[in-house]
Amino acid sequence: MGWIAEPGSAEDRLKRWLDRVGVTRILLWCSTAESMLIAWILYDALPANYVFLTAVPIAFGFGAFAVARHLGKVERPSIVAWLAALFFMIPVLLQVAGSAGLFDLIAQSALPG
Repeated sequence: MGWIAEPGSAEDRLKRWLDRVGVTRILLWCSTAESMLIAWILYDALPANYVFLTAVPIAFGFGAFAVARHLGKVERPSIVAWLAALFFMIPVLLQVAGSAGLFDLIAQSALPG
């Protein structure tokens, strides 16, 4: 038997908001923010003649934002939209995998001895 939240409670409002927005869109928004942060850091770190390289994370951020908008507007997204969402969530997925220690676990299992 599952938990049933009281109508109008904080749990009920959170559940309705998550049903309306969706976890995928939240991760895409986080990916947009992270891509823009990466572009900002690159802008400060790169020499003046290589600043054009900041266009890559900026384009990635705009793509994540566009997919998040598309997922919010359509009733049933196609498989292409879900694959695009997965592609544009790569910065967030890598961040989560790194913070969870997944890369360390892979490195330890891949090393002999």
